[in-house]
Amino acid sequence: MKDVQALIALLVWTLLCPARACNGAAAFCDLPLTKVTFATTHNSGAFRLKIPELVKVDVPGVNVLDALKCFYENHDMKFLQQLDFGIRGFNLDLCTDIEKPGIYFNCHGSPPAMGLDFANDLDRFKDWLEKHPQEVVVLTAGNFKVGLNPGKQWEELIESKFGGPCIEINKETNASNWANHSEVSCVVVRSRPVENITLGLLINSNLRVVVWPLLWKEQRWVHSTYDPLVNPGASSSSLLKDYTKYAEGQKPLNESTSLVLNIIGAPKVPNPAKLNACKDIFCQVEEAEKMVGDLELSCIKDMSTRFNRDLLQGDATEHKYFTDETCPEYACGCLGYQSPLEVLQQKLLKMGHAISLLSVDYPERGKHSNVADVARRMNEATVRFLNGEDELGADWWSCHYDLVLGVTLSSGLVLLCAACCLAARFCPNSLGRCFRMPYDAYKRRANARAEGRERGREEAFAHMKAQREAGFGMNPSYGMAGGQYMGYGGNPGYGMHGAAPQEMGFGGMGNANYVMQGMVPQQIPPRNIVAPAAGQHFQKLTETE
Repeated sequence: MKDVQALIALLVWTLLCPARACNGAAAFCDLPLTKVTFATTHNSGAFRLKIPELVKVDVPGVNVLDALKCFYENHDMKFLQQLDFGIRGFNLDLCTDIEKPGIYFNCHGSPPAMGLDFANDLDRFKDWLEKHPQEVVVLTAGNFKVGLNPGKQWEELIESKFGGPCIEINKETNASNWANHSEVSCVVVRSRPVENITLGLLINSNLRVVVWPLLWKEQRWVHSTYDPLVNPGASSSSLLKDYTKYAEGQKPLNESTSLVLNIIGAPKVPNPAKLNACKDIFCQVEEAEKMVGDLELSCIKDMSTRFNRDLLQGDATEHKYFTDETCPEYACGCLGYQSPLEVLQQKLLKMGHAISLLSVDYPERGKHSNVADVARRMNEATVRFLNGEDELGADWWSCHYDLVLGVTLSSGLVLLCAACCLAARFCPNSLGRCFRMPYDAYKRRANARAEGRERGREEAFAHMKAQREAGFGMNPSYGMAGGQYMGYGGNPGYGMHGAAPQEMGFGGMGNANYVMQGMVPQQIPPRNIVAPAAGQHFQKLTETE
């Protein structure tokens, strides 16, 4: 009896308390912090910014302000929207306002475009994390343009919202004596963490805000792929080519390096000097249009759309099939990948490296997939790699579906045409009849229509000839003696043969009075088609409506 009760209790517990998940999956709980890939946004707070007044004049017909947003703003989504979208890493630019000392604002660019108070955003982060107890986020500072000791101020700002002083972790940290925290708290990464600091350990200890110090780019265990010689004016293929150099050893890395993969471009910096120097409206319009054109060519949103589509959705290069090929590396998903960056992650893992932050602008821009999906698939592949499992591979059919479908359709059409020709040639009395009968029926209908039109013309000409031969006093088609026609209502005085001609006088035309003699034409009701009638002197000998 007790065994049954225990079994029931276990089933109830299983139903009511499902397996824990770490950033979306239970398998991620055992991943070392250094091997976790976080979907990240670049300049995360660059939304709803107040654009600085770079242009000192108002140019009619040219909206310079909207064009400047192409340079300054990196996102449409606010922080909570980014969290709900799946973003777990946030790269932040913060500034202070001389008129509001002690307040840190989201900002971007130089001169900076100012956003909202970041302290209020941290409160929203905390509320969201309390509602999602199985999630870990990473906060990094891109630019922190404040005070004389910005590094200390950066960490104190985070500590003020997340449980006081952050716990420091490095390569010598012993996490076995960590206690669980009652509120969401933070850790600051001083150097490469030891491998036993896992995602699950951080969640169990409620240390779910991972802070990178201000000078994280100077740490030897982290490397940012942003290259001022590559990213400005980059294309999707040039970015992928540059990333691949890390996995092939052409760009050397330190031992066990975690990469910040910046899938971003660099917009052209606006220069309003010529526009502000213009003295007349024509010069202002010309320079404003040039400035807007340059900004729109390097608009951050447009660049992000291309990069996200090409590098986070599928193969960025065209793939050609060959008869002797096996499975291409990633072009058709033979390894189960959808993004070439996932192949890059596999190569980095084999070299002892990993992608830590996958950083993009406008993460919602793209098609079918996004940075959150790619980061999840990267983490799944990392779990398989650490467990020594084989990579998931697609079957032969899914890999060669397009090729087989194309060959089948084209060859099927050729065979169908050949079968039709053979049937018409060798089986005219059976199968061939199926193809000839519709055509013969069409020809009979066409000939019948042509014959009807010709017969109608002949009858019309014969009728007109009979009228001319009978004269205007006789209509042979009626067959009445004398050819009398009573007209409307049987009135012999109206349109009747033999009646006295009607005289119509026209006065008021100079000094002369004109008299017209003849029969009044028969009045035809509208919309009726009639043949011409004899005796109607003034009626046209054509069909009327």
